[in-house]
Amino acid sequence: DVGSTVSALSAVINSYGMDAADAAKVSDMFFETVRLGVTTMSELSQNIGQVSPLASQAGVSIEQLLAAYASLTKQGVNTAIATTQIRGAITALIKPNTDLAAALKETFGTESGTAALKAHGLQVVLNGLAEAVGNDTDKIAKLFPEVRGLNGVMGLTGPKAEAAAKDLESLKKALGAAGTAFKTMAET
Repeated sequence: DVGSTVSALSAVINSYGMDAADAAKVSDMFFETVRLGVTTMSELSQNIGQVSPLASQAGVSIEQLLAAYASLTKQGVNTAIATTQIRGAITALIKPNTDLAAALKETFGTESGTAALKAHGLQVVLNGLAEAVGNDTDKIAKLFPEVRGLNGVMGLTGPKAEAAAKDLESLKKALGAAGTAFKTMAET
């Protein structure tokens, strides 16, 4: 519904310090997320505000955030749980444990997860860390010991990394998705 869309747009625009002129672009990305994933505009609007301020501050672009939603929800994770998983992964990177800090240093040249996120993006950082430990589940779990964040990482890396990268590319090219969605709704 329109109220949900406006609420979600407002949350993201405010979290990312955008202005009203960016609303059409963000709207396109939201509709592309709904198209790619298994979520609704209403579900996104109810949940995105729980992670967008953190993601923005950590250097995770809106495209990266919404691509993670699309990738996780299409795997059967509901939107609220996907929010928790994304937030958990980002939180772990912001405040890395000793193992994660060492893996960040070895893989990206910095112990700061925030610096790695700002320089490389969420998908590249998560996938790079997973690859650095051979996509070994036990080793990834040492990097991300909190189950919520670990589940998000597992859903975006390893065998899921290629699909997640494709979702991110689709979000970067989402221009016009809102108009297409409105046209489809009008025709039905």
